[in-house]
Amino acid sequence: MFSAEENTLVAVWCEKWLEFLDLVNTFDPAAPPPEEDEELHYQRLRFWFLDHQAVFQPLWMAFRSRPAAAAEPAFLDEEGMVDLEGLAGYRDNPFAFFYEPENLYHLAQRLGLQPGRDSWEPSTARVNRFRPVLFAIGGIMLEFDYWAGAFAGRSSPREENYM
Repeated sequence: MFSAEENTLVAVWCEKWLEFLDLVNTFDPAAPPPEEDEELHYQRLRFWFLDHQAVFQPLWMAFRSRPAAAAEPAFLDEEGMVDLEGLAGYRDNPFAFFYEPENLYHLAQRLGLQPGRDSWEPSTARVNRFRPVLFAIGGIMLEFDYWAGAFAGRSSPREENYM
């Protein structure tokens, strides 16, 4: 169904998303603000996603429109979107909701974790609400990777042109 290059993009996108989850999982009211290396890691991931989203989006839509998509997990609403304020406008690429903000402070603000851009005061209640959403999307991403890989007969290819 997908070309070898498209299939590899899906696999690498999944790896990058898991890296992103690991980075964002550090949002914690008790933790200090993001350090420079965390911000640089976010920026590298963010630009990688932005650079590859034009090819990724039609692949994602093919996955979302597959016949098995009718049996979506319970955390999705009736339109197949993860329940997080503002995410509904990102049906064609829900990942963009998370990597569009220009830095980690803006991402935390978008997620409603803090009131302003100049301080680091994540809300415990909001952190506890958004983590399951990120992991739910991560689970969908793993399913997408598995689905795409099944068509190509691969287990886990890696090509440098996407790294």
